[in-house]
Amino acid sequence: MRPGVFISIWVLPDNLGEYDVRWRIGEILIQKKLIDWNQLNQALEEQQKSGARTGELLVKSGCITKTLFYGALAAQHGMQFVDPADIQMNPKAAAAIPYSIAEKYRLLPMDIRGDTLYVGVADPRQTWPQEELSHLTGIRKIKTVLCLPEAIQENMQTLYKPESSSQC
Repeated sequence: MRPGVFISIWVLPDNLGEYDVRWRIGEILIQKKLIDWNQLNQALEEQQKSGARTGELLVKSGCITKTLFYGALAAQHGMQFVDPADIQMNPKAAAAIPYSIAEKYRLLPMDIRGDTLYVGVADPRQTWPQEELSHLTGIRKIKTVLCLPEAIQENMQTLYKPESSSQC
């Protein structure tokens, strides 16, 4: 683990259009050879019955790990996937975002490099007040990376332990 270095299981292509959001998650997983067509078709059949998301069904059935699914989800949305366990969190990033904001929007402040704040999110479609956060922190650029939801929760508790434990 090195300070300020993001480790990613996915190398994003130079042209992010390669994994356009129009690509379905199943297509990306097949292209990466993480699942086969049979597994995808079974998940799609189950999706018709249950209404659950394809990726969630593939994880639940054991066809793919949650980490690999999130890596593909990040690629689908042109993001980087980061496991917070693989990096050293920058305490200055946590100090820049109040716990109440981080908790409300489930944002994990990870690092500050130059004029960029790196923030982990659990959902690539998540909306949050980027302009307000930029104004609040005084940091012009905010870049989001995708993390597992449970990793965000665990790391928020660690980063904000003194602040969050003193609240009622």
